[in-house]
Amino acid sequence: MKRLLLLICTLLCANVLSAQTTFWIGDIQYEITSTNPAEVEVNNATSAITTANIPSTVTYQETTYDVTSIGTQAFYDCSSLTSVNIPNSVTSIGTQAFDYCSSLTSIDIPNSVTSIGEYAFYCCSSLTSVTIPNSVTSIGRSAFYGCSSLTSVTIPNSVTSIGEWAFGWCSSLTSVTIPNRVTFIGGGAFVGCSSLQNVTCLATTPPTLEDNTVFPNPNTATLTVPCGTLEAYSTSFWNMFFSCRISENVYNVEVFVNDETFGSVAVESDCSTATLTATANEGYVFLSWNDGNTENPRVVSLTSDTSFVANFALIDNSSLLEAEAESISFFPNPTKSEITFSQAIEKVEVIDLTGKAILTFSNAKTINIESLPAGAYYLRLTNEEKTSMQKVIKQ
Repeated sequence: MKRLLLLICTLLCANVLSAQTTFWIGDIQYEITSTNPAEVEVNNATSAITTANIPSTVTYQETTYDVTSIGTQAFYDCSSLTSVNIPNSVTSIGTQAFDYCSSLTSIDIPNSVTSIGEYAFYCCSSLTSVTIPNSVTSIGRSAFYGCSSLTSVTIPNSVTSIGEWAFGWCSSLTSVTIPNRVTFIGGGAFVGCSSLQNVTCLATTPPTLEDNTVFPNPNTATLTVPCGTLEAYSTSFWNMFFSCRISENVYNVEVFVNDETFGSVAVESDCSTATLTATANEGYVFLSWNDGNTENPRVVSLTSDTSFVANFALIDNSSLLEAEAESISFFPNPTKSEITFSQAIEKVEVIDLTGKAILTFSNAKTINIESLPAGAYYLRLTNEEKTSMQKVIKQ
């Protein structure tokens, strides 16, 4: 009998506690997510709310709670909401948090936020600019989809993945820079961005593109990538593919359409100013490379009259490569045989002057290149998903 009474009492207490897990303060509703530590998330808001000044702490029934997240659909369809201040206590912005907040013009995302959820700012058509803090590592699917007034967005180096449709149909967005740590860009991430003129990718290793609808039509767009890039840069969002390989100032550029090779050309250029232009007209691809001093055209036949104009520019990111390489040193240089690094390297690739990887070592602190002919080579060093390039002389 005592056990039965105890069970009934426990259930009643649980029901009472459950009924008290949400509460309103002003126009915002909060939900208790933890009692130890005492934490809440923003759960709901009145449809008439115009300004959301979210506090870092709230007090309910004599308990003070930290506001740590903005929950799913917290401000969904709050069409009168114009501005939001988010405190540093918040670490995540949930799915559809500000979905269809069509009057939202400004948003304050603090450095405490590590993720922006799916559809977080979906169709916030009045949002004009967004600065994403360097604490954020992922931008969810359709996070800023349909933000048609958005003209600029700052994506920090901390971001490693950009979800599919993340900036889809941001029709006023004119330029975007993909930071050097991004490894994945989802399908349609920038599709429908009809005003996008420049795409700059700082990643030394090109990010994986989910499909060929990542970026808009290339007729007005220029893709800019770092000097020193040896990996193939896929512009499959243009239904094309440029493979750029560097040795000193020499590049090998190949063109692919529908995964079929249509030609290549070796060019010499000062990569800080050079731009490759590819055009298709009447069944032919015209390649030209112009650095202001030289032009090396190459004409390759196409199987159809596919029409496209694509620009592929190179930027000098030597300072970025040098900065990443500062923590890794090696000796001797020049060398006749062995090279010893200041720390073990996950992957070491020896690159010849045609851009070809001719030797590869794994988890090595010392490598031996005695078998190579005398000359200049590059070492591509990869540690913890960071890549740097260094030059070595083989005697």
